[in-house]
Amino acid sequence: MKNTTTSTARATFTGGRDRASGHVHEELYWDQRGAIACKRHMPFPGSDTFVWDDWRPITTSEAEGFEREVGRPPACDTCTAIKRRA
Repeated sequence: MKNTTTSTARATFTGGRDRASGHVHEELYWDQRGAIACKRHMPFPGSDTFVWDDWRPITTSEAEGFEREVGRPPACDTCTAIKRRA
């Protein structure tokens, strides 16, 4: 029997601004180990890395929790490193 009272839809975090660079990230993803990437830098969907590391979109509530815990909004690891080296 299908449970129709529980919704699996979750709001996806679709925006974030790197305070240091001012760079705006569109949609962010993370894996089970905590790596964060934008669409440009995440593994190709369906690839072994994407599947085995369980990459998925960061939800709005996860992004808010991340910011409360870490003190900054989530940001793509690669974009952050590129900006830091520039």
